[in-house]
Amino acid sequence: MSSGQRFVSIRQNILRRVFWSALVCSSLGVLIQTLSIYSSENERFHQLTVWIGETQVPLLTLGLWDIELEPLQQQLQQLADRPEIERVVLETPFQLRLSAGRPASKQYSDAQLPIPHPYNPQQVLGTLHIYTYSTSLYERVFQSAIWSILEIALITLLIGAAIAYPMHHQLGRPLRRIAQYATKLAPDKPQPPLKLCRSEKDYYDEIDLVAHGFETLRQSLQQYAHERDQALAALAYERDQLDRRVALRTAALQRINGYLDLFSRTLMQCVHLPVDQYQSKLYWALQELSEYIDASVCALAEEKDQHWQWLVVYPEATPMPQYVPEQFEPVPDGWEYSSSLDVWVYCLRNQDGGSLLWLQGVRLASSVDERRYQQMAAKMLFSLLERWQHARALEVSHKELERLSFSDALTGLANRRRFNEQYRQELQRAYRHNTALSVLMIDIDYFKAYNDHYGHGQGDQCLVQIGQCLLNSFQRAGELPARLGGEEFVVLLPYCDAAKAQRAAERLRWTVEALAIEHLGAPLGQVTVSVGFASLQRPQEASHHMNLLEIADKALYMAKAAGRNTVCG
Repeated sequence: MSSGQRFVSIRQNILRRVFWSALVCSSLGVLIQTLSIYSSENERFHQLTVWIGETQVPLLTLGLWDIELEPLQQQLQQLADRPEIERVVLETPFQLRLSAGRPASKQYSDAQLPIPHPYNPQQVLGTLHIYTYSTSLYERVFQSAIWSILEIALITLLIGAAIAYPMHHQLGRPLRRIAQYATKLAPDKPQPPLKLCRSEKDYYDEIDLVAHGFETLRQSLQQYAHERDQALAALAYERDQLDRRVALRTAALQRINGYLDLFSRTLMQCVHLPVDQYQSKLYWALQELSEYIDASVCALAEEKDQHWQWLVVYPEATPMPQYVPEQFEPVPDGWEYSSSLDVWVYCLRNQDGGSLLWLQGVRLASSVDERRYQQMAAKMLFSLLERWQHARALEVSHKELERLSFSDALTGLANRRRFNEQYRQELQRAYRHNTALSVLMIDIDYFKAYNDHYGHGQGDQCLVQIGQCLLNSFQRAGELPARLGGEEFVVLLPYCDAAKAQRAAERLRWTVEALAIEHLGAPLGQVTVSVGFASLQRPQEASHHMNLLEIADKALYMAKAAGRNTVCG
């Protein structure tokens, strides 16, 4: 808990989550109610259309047949007076046009009912266009949304009030009391037992567990202070007679504690460490070790395939010699060490290789205890080095698995999974920024005949060549060629309108044809492709979401039907 962090109570967090949950529920409720109202309005308009067709159309038929304009106008006005209808228009093939109601707010009518001939139902005298009144629908949706939001807001306030009060009295106040009490705990300042002033109950909860833990801590601190006072008294008594021995022992303990503190800080810094930060943390650990043991140079190396490589050197850019295995003397447990003038080297070997710690200019290196401490430091650094190696290997394996999961094993192109994910992202980006998006659907012509004639091995080679052609043809940022399966390929073209997509498709068809891959089972005697393309020009102006893949697939079938080796879109 750093000084720069701000305090946020548990009560605020819980109330904030209740608020956001209520907001999500309100949004879902409004959406569901809006869809329900919209569906009911559509059903209501459908029933109205059926009613008009059953009751009003026969009257309009008679009026048109007799050419009685005034009754026709009255009947249209009666229909337009209904609250669901904004405007009605009656059009006939013989240039008769009657209308009633408010001016239409939309270009196209919502329903068209034919007016049949009274004696020949196959003949149509005219068409009745009906425009719905959308404002009433919007008002109902808006009123429903306002009421839903008010209801959920009221419920949220009631729930928040019901939660806030007990949270403050049962959790917030006791925790603050515990926090204030914890700041006063110290070995040199005895404190009375913790009292939370809570009401009596026949059970205990988490607050009681925390209070019991602090009571145990207080007793431990008092016990520690008592034992420390006894130890200080004993040391003071012994100091008068064994002053030199105590001084030496104290120095040794300080030295051990210094090493242990160094190990602890180093290990804590390296917990859950990303792979790219291991080298910097090892450099920091060498710097700490160098400053503690007063070494001029500290370095780490590892052995792979009988070759040594210096991984981390402190200070940086220090020239390091080649490692000479013959200079080491074997010691138990796989450890080796050597000394030459002011250089001490510790090495640990195993069946996978070895790790090496180079210490130069170390004072007190000749001490047995000091060499043991340095060997402990080497073991700690070697364990970090081993973790780094494992983390690197794991990262390499993870990247390889990720690559395999998103690529086609035969052609090296993206597979269907990678394409679908990229397609969804680009489609969302196109609708968000109102940019063009195109898709090319490619199929190798007469590929089954190619496999039957040349064999599946040669067929795979043909697929590899086509895949490489796609990779070479579409290398711009965002362009993604992929293999969907078999002889079907697809290309995603962001920021590409229909004209550019058609040119890209034609260029691809020419490029494949220029490969001149022999195919005696095809009319042209060589491998060709058919391409279908689909484009989304201005997504924000579209009335509904377009499925580019289905449109491109239909265009591909049109290209095949047109004789193959062609482009359609």
